[in-house]
Amino acid sequence: MIASKLEISPAKAATIYDVDEDGVHVTAKRSALDATKKFAQQEVTYLLVAGRQAVGLEEWTPTKLAIEVIHDRGVHDTNVSKAISALDGDGLRFRGSGGKREIKMNAIGFSKAAEIVKRLAEES
Repeated sequence: MIASKLEISPAKAATIYDVDEDGVHVTAKRSALDATKKFAQQEVTYLLVAGRQAVGLEEWTPTKLAIEVIHDRGVHDTNVSKAISALDGDGLRFRGSGGKREIKMNAIGFSKAAEIVKRLAEES
């Protein structure tokens, strides 16, 4: 489902995503993500939201979940919320505030996520 939505090969999707009964997991290595934490945080956000929404887990992804995955991938810092919020209007739309803030991806966002997957798949 992810590969189809992102218009990439299943093999490329499998290098970045693991989907199981617990959900969608971003498995990209920290070393493959952008060297700058801000941009790495944004990459992880695109990847997570695209994956979860592509498989139909939700229409709106909680921002707090994106922050957890950013932490898990080793690119978390004190400016993470600011880095994510900067994506508003760049393929992502936000609603809510604080701990209830959520993210929805549009076609531009899925295209950006696909480009990130392609780049990361080539580097792995």
